[in-house]
Amino acid sequence: MAIASPPGGAARGIVRLSGPQSLSLVESLFVESASLHELCRNTPRSLSVRLRVSNLLENVPASVNVWPNYRSYTRQPTVEIHTFGCSPLLDALVKSLCAAGARLAQPGEFTLRSFLAGRIDLPQAEAVLGVIDAASQRQLDVGLQQLAGGLSKPLAELRDRLLNTCADLEAGLDFVDEDIQFISDAQLQEQLDNALRFVQDVLQQMQHRTTAEVDFRVILRGRPNAGKSSLWNRFARNEQALVSDVPGTTRDYLTARIRLHDVDCQWIDTAGSNLTPLHAIDASATERTSAVSQSADITVLCIAADLGISDWERQQLQQLDPKRTIVAITKADLVDSTMAIHEEIVAADWMSSVVPVSCVRSGGVTELEQLLAPLIKSLGDAEISVVGATSVRCHESLRCAAESLEAAQTIVQNNLGHELVAAELRIALDELGKVVGAIYTDDVLDRVFSRFCIGK
Repeated sequence: MAIASPPGGAARGIVRLSGPQSLSLVESLFVESASLHELCRNTPRSLSVRLRVSNLLENVPASVNVWPNYRSYTRQPTVEIHTFGCSPLLDALVKSLCAAGARLAQPGEFTLRSFLAGRIDLPQAEAVLGVIDAASQRQLDVGLQQLAGGLSKPLAELRDRLLNTCADLEAGLDFVDEDIQFISDAQLQEQLDNALRFVQDVLQQMQHRTTAEVDFRVILRGRPNAGKSSLWNRFARNEQALVSDVPGTTRDYLTARIRLHDVDCQWIDTAGSNLTPLHAIDASATERTSAVSQSADITVLCIAADLGISDWERQQLQQLDPKRTIVAITKADLVDSTMAIHEEIVAADWMSSVVPVSCVRSGGVTELEQLLAPLIKSLGDAEISVVGATSVRCHESLRCAAESLEAAQTIVQNNLGHELVAAELRIALDELGKVVGAIYTDDVLDRVFSRFCIGK
């Protein structure tokens, strides 16, 4: 039992109970006789009652909502008492229920019971906390996606396929004298390749994002004095980035959270990149820019119209992923050479997303936003995102699963025997079982659910 509504005064407060005796405990407070067990067989399962509450002079009006086993969050009989959101009243109601035989819930116990009953798996349980703690629309979307099975379903399907593969291998070992082949080496290699590729993709996405940050990272890159800071200030809507005609003004990277068409992202200004750093500070700035660029989801390559395209920029245009890169021809108000730069980029088939931008005249800013927003959304739709707690817990298990799958590949390629392949597959299956919660320990459950608040 726990108070399930936020602390403080409100029009409504909620006390939630779950367990075999929850219906009888609530019935014991009714002023007039009524059966919640009978209510479970009716629709709607709601009843207006008056409750006897200890230390209160008057009976308390309340609405009681009931969920039978098969309908409740915990898969146990569950009752919610809705009454006035007055803290002393709710505390008195809790004391009365405790006196009747209820006990206070531990942090996260309702979600723990849901997991133990098989209603949700461990990643979904962690997603509940991710939804509660979401500080941005992106974090909320990731939590809801994981709660709906966005991570669990594909990993569980992969585990099922590997179980079938392992069963075929072991069946072949049982009938080795009969010369019966349940799975060929070519089929086995293909299945291992697909499994390893999927695990590595999920692992890479977990590594790509920090445990606390799931916003997309849009990074401005370019030569010194390419107009990056002016563009950063324009989107960040402040003048935090120093703008000067002197090249190399920015030495460290600046970060701001911006919102583009209902999509949150990190907007990052970096120091100008030099092929030949002039001194130690310049070299350090270039090195830091290179490091932060590795984590970019999208790169906006800034090419100054008055400077033209350099060899460094041509190199970047050939190396950067066209699906994750937008070219901004900055300072478009200064010269008439933007068309020549645009034509060179398109003719070389380097990039398709090219837009002239002038921060002085605001030209091209809206067009750049319109290019960024769908690109960010498409990246989000294409990846499996996870809440931070799941990323921390699952990283090591996925790494071990990938290692076992790689070892199994090597064994198949070298014809070392299916019994060794089966042994590696069993290790991978155990590690994937830890991720989806099919295999767990009390320590893992304590670590997951101790972060919840009481009442969830």
